[in-house]
Amino acid sequence: PLPGLAATSPSRDAERRSRTMPAELFARVEQFAHRHAATPFMVLLAAFGVLVRRYTGAPDFLVSVPVTARGSAAHGALGYFGNTLLLRITARPQDTFVSFVDAVRETCLNGFAHQAVGIDRVVREVNPERMGHDGMDRLVRLGFSWRKTANDFALDGVTVRQLELGAVTAHLPLALAVVLDPDRVSVEFEYQTRLRGELVEKMLGHYLRLLDHALAEPGRRITGIDMLGPAQRAAVLAQSHGELVATPATTMVALLEAAADAAPEAVALVSDEEQLTYAGLHRRANRLARLLAARGFGPEDLVGLRMTTSIEFVVAMLAVLKAGAAYLPIDPAYPDERIDYLVADARPRTVIGQPEFAAAERDAEPLPDAALTDADRLGPLHPEHLAYVIYTSGSTGRPKGVAVSHRAIAEHVDGFVAEWSMTAADRLLQSSSVSFDASLLDIFVTLTLGARLVVPRPGAFGDLDYVADLIERHRVTVLHMVPSMLSTLLLLPRAAQWRALRHVPVGGEALPGEVADRFAGHFDAELRNHYGPTEAVVCATHLKVEGAQGSRVVPIGVPNRNVYAYVLDEELAPVPAQVIGEFYLGGAQLARGYLGRPGLTAERFVADPFAAGMRMYRTGDLVRRNLSGELEFVGRADEQVKVRGYRIELGEVESVIATHPAVRHCLVVAEDTEAGPTLAAYLVPAAGAGPSGGPAGVRIDEIRAHAAATLPEYMVPSAFGVIPEIPLTVSGKLDRRALPPPTPVAARGHRQPATEIERRMCAIFARLFGRDEGWDRIGADDSFFGLGGHSLLAARLVAQIRTAFAVECTVRAVFDAPTPAGLARLVERLRAGSGPADTRPRLTGEARPARPPLSYSQLAMWFQYRMRGANDVFNMALALRFTGPLDAGVLTAALNDVVARHEVLRTNFVEHDGMPYQHVHRELRLEPVVTEVAAERLDDTIAGLRRHVFTLESEPLIRPTLLVLGPDTHVLLVLIHHMVTDHTSFGILLDDLVVAYRARRDARGPQWTAPPVQFADYARWQRNTFDTPGPWALAELDHWRDALDGLPADISVAADRARPPVLGRRGEVVDFTVSAARRA
Repeated sequence: PLPGLAATSPSRDAERRSRTMPAELFARVEQFAHRHAATPFMVLLAAFGVLVRRYTGAPDFLVSVPVTARGSAAHGALGYFGNTLLLRITARPQDTFVSFVDAVRETCLNGFAHQAVGIDRVVREVNPERMGHDGMDRLVRLGFSWRKTANDFALDGVTVRQLELGAVTAHLPLALAVVLDPDRVSVEFEYQTRLRGELVEKMLGHYLRLLDHALAEPGRRITGIDMLGPAQRAAVLAQSHGELVATPATTMVALLEAAADAAPEAVALVSDEEQLTYAGLHRRANRLARLLAARGFGPEDLVGLRMTTSIEFVVAMLAVLKAGAAYLPIDPAYPDERIDYLVADARPRTVIGQPEFAAAERDAEPLPDAALTDADRLGPLHPEHLAYVIYTSGSTGRPKGVAVSHRAIAEHVDGFVAEWSMTAADRLLQSSSVSFDASLLDIFVTLTLGARLVVPRPGAFGDLDYVADLIERHRVTVLHMVPSMLSTLLLLPRAAQWRALRHVPVGGEALPGEVADRFAGHFDAELRNHYGPTEAVVCATHLKVEGAQGSRVVPIGVPNRNVYAYVLDEELAPVPAQVIGEFYLGGAQLARGYLGRPGLTAERFVADPFAAGMRMYRTGDLVRRNLSGELEFVGRADEQVKVRGYRIELGEVESVIATHPAVRHCLVVAEDTEAGPTLAAYLVPAAGAGPSGGPAGVRIDEIRAHAAATLPEYMVPSAFGVIPEIPLTVSGKLDRRALPPPTPVAARGHRQPATEIERRMCAIFARLFGRDEGWDRIGADDSFFGLGGHSLLAARLVAQIRTAFAVECTVRAVFDAPTPAGLARLVERLRAGSGPADTRPRLTGEARPARPPLSYSQLAMWFQYRMRGANDVFNMALALRFTGPLDAGVLTAALNDVVARHEVLRTNFVEHDGMPYQHVHRELRLEPVVTEVAAERLDDTIAGLRRHVFTLESEPLIRPTLLVLGPDTHVLLVLIHHMVTDHTSFGILLDDLVVAYRARRDARGPQWTAPPVQFADYARWQRNTFDTPGPWALAELDHWRDALDGLPADISVAADRARPPVLGRRGEVVDFTVSAARRA
């Protein structure tokens, strides 16, 4: 998503930024277009598509393009003939600029060829309910247009010059216009003010630079077209690392022993049963280390520690490191199958559990407790030697071991301590499992500083009262955890008593702004947000969270000391601020790679192109650097997710569940819940297994137990659903919108069928889904997919519909109208069709109904008017400045001549039986308000007048005001509601106004012929054509259904905060029942 400012009620207030396109560049655009059988419009739209792709990372999005659907019959008529085309831009990574322009050209040609279908009808065909969006606000967020300046108005004997009056409101968050002037070409961004002007200014520069470079190297992939000049590139690289400090390579043993030597009698560890001083801890670990060395363990040997969170684990880990070996943490709570896999894959020389540890300590009791030297070990311990191996989730279905050297972890700890204000006086509660790399912060940072580590009992965080007691009893000052756990702890009434807290570092998953703000309301402690994969050692970036965060996701901050943090495109080139790229981490703190997997290591750990001899790790995360220099997490480039701070490859969970004999396929997705991310598994039963219990059924409790036997608890899905097959879009991607909820939540109330066709359709659904109780068990609005439908079942449904109703329809119909009610309406339309000629119906001025309907575009605006109330969003203004004598009386007469000529200017919109129609008044006389205004107040006055709120039902929808700046200087502002005009109409209005003014000045009426059609004729034509579509209209609708099929569930370009349930409004739900008789 494109970054925007927080807004609880998003504003449509707008501003504009523009730049002149160099004449040489536009000439190259024209030449390129000519060579590739395109138009400059198509080339410039393609460049805009590349810009959006690079800024947002979205490969598939819609761009709104305004068009005017006037035929020759309506050439001189006023009215809202405008329409909006939804052009789908699909930017594939392998596309070059040439191939991308070719694709955009075809999209434009197809769209323009089918522009007669009103936008409201198109949205209805796309079926926004199934898409799960809030209508147009979520369907399209971007606009592109091509227009001429006002200088194109040709008035005999009148010199025309355009006045710059900034936008007041904008329908779209961001729209790019190419403005053609006889002397120059400009590019102009109109944007809602929740986007920062500084960002839009940068986008303008990047658009022009990207266009320049694309034309210079059209064969280059669009993902690699340079948007940066040399100066910007240097500035971006300067932001791509933390403070650089020369630090000597060392080992964790050296750091830990230095802390113990500095304060030997300070308490190092405390648990429910015992406590150890630093001297006691190291004496105990030294004896055990000597025993390990005597038994042949030394550098590069791996020792498995099958031990849970405990003082004994810390002693064992420290002893292994002191002996020169490396440790492999193995949580005893893991299922036996996973433990067996870890041991088989890592091949440690030995595995020490609690019994083996106790025996080893007894054997080591007589050994010296002095610190080991290299002479006591099998060989010298160097910083490059292996320190530990921690396993993370793997996409192949098996976890992979990350091997980390002493130098890497010591570099991280040393830098972390230097940048943090934790001291030896602090007391940190260990909150992470020892098999999770976050435990290294708990243990190593605390014990390197000489602070106190509070070690809870195993599984402590399942008992929040116990955790709260620990915090209070030990006066904990540092609490390290994942944000979802912090959110849970903040709900405890006792949390308000934890006044000793000084530091709360969080990480492992996204930190919601609401959680940060609740934290600030509870404590004066410092909240720090961290980010870092295991491969880059615990955490690589940090942010001190200050101030209100609102609904945004808190940024992950800036690089730690000596950490390189690059945001790169697919060509490994740095991207500008606010542009999404993949996150790469570099520096000495990187892991060696994956244990025993050289191929995967080479794939993920690559050469750093910006630092000779260094490596960088490809995280797979998508981020951007904001204008403040902070990194913001956007999403994953692969299928990894984080749940409760644990990084999980969904493929691993899927492969384990799919081994159950009752499961043919498994799909696992991450769901956002109040408690944080959770996993939901969708199961496709094996042949012979039904969707419910029984001998051949899929028993969810068995599947979950099967998963729990192999996977750690945090990787076991908490919700399940059974589906006949994995739903795919036409492009072969997962169709998330077709997935039913994994838990039984009623999406809508049950509605009985209201018509005979609906009842028969419900009966077909009941037979199809085995509902023997009959049609009354199926609601008219029940979704085919929500009931468990799939593509094969859809074919059977269509066959039954054809037989039952003697109509022709395709499987496509089930996807477009997946409910009995929707399919019943389709049957009614097909039955009503009598096979008109396969040509476009003519637009004529024939007799109209008593209540003329609204066009689709008008209907869409009327719905917004009724839902949101009257507002100024759809006001359109024509401001004309006159220098010279002006007769206000003649002008008034001329304006009324224009109103008399065009009945749309005499139209209001009233309701009959709950539906709107056009009410055309026989006469309407305007009396422009005449106001004297000082020149310096002109812009403010016009801006205020443009905020007038029209009442569609009663008042004139054209409002002229004459502003008098001096005896011979006037500005006429004509404010018109968009429902009765479009931009082309302004040109017609001005032409007619000039003709009428000159006629009235000569004391005669204007001599013109009546328009052959009025706008009400066009609205009637459009509704008659597409409400009951014939072959031509069906072909038009089919185009848009196909063009927009398989859109992403949410194309959010403007806001990077949590979306409110209703955009820009607070809402409640009121349930009521409409009787069957009323519905009929």
